[in-house]
Amino acid sequence: MKKLVSVVLIILILSTNVVAFANIDEKLANHWSKDIIEKGFLAYYFPYLAKESFEKFNPDEYILKKDFELSLASLSKDYGLDTSTNNVGIYEVLTREEIVELIGNKLVSIDTIKYENQELPFQDINTMNKNSIELLRILFNLKIISGVSNTSFAPDKKLTQAEA
Repeated sequence: MKKLVSVVLIILILSTNVVAFANIDEKLANHWSKDIIEKGFLAYYFPYLAKESFEKFNPDEYILKKDFELSLASLSKDYGLDTSTNNVGIYEVLTREEIVELIGNKLVSIDTIKYENQELPFQDINTMNKNSIELLRILFNLKIISGVSNTSFAPDKKLTQAEA
C-alpha cells in the first residue's frame, strides 16, 4: 500500500510541473522570447510570476522595480554579489536604461570580469548619461543586454517581463 501511495504521489507531483510549464509554453508560443526564456530560471528567480502555473506571467507586460530588484537580489546572492536593494516597495515600471544601471552597478564591483570591448551599435543612446553608456557597453559586450534591434537600444522604453 505504501508503494502505491508513493507512486501516485510521484505521478501527481510530476504532472503538476507539466501543467505549469504547459501554461508558460502557451504564453510564449508565438512570442519573440520563446527560445530565450528558460522556464526553470524564470520559476526560480521570478517566483511571483511563476505562481499558480505562471498565471501572472505575461511576456509583454511591464515589470515593476520592486519585483525586479527582488529577483536581482536573489540572483546576486547565488553568485556572491552585493544583495542590497534600493527600490523594494516602489510600484513603478523600469526603463531599459534603469535596468542597465541596476545590473551594471552590481557587476562593476567585480574586478575579474573579462570581456571584449566592442563599440556599441546603438544610435539612440545620446540621451543616456556617460556612466550608463559605459555600463551598457559592459553588459552588451558580456551579452547580458541587447538592443531592441541591431541599431536601437530604446533606453526610455519600459521594460517587459520577457526582457527582464
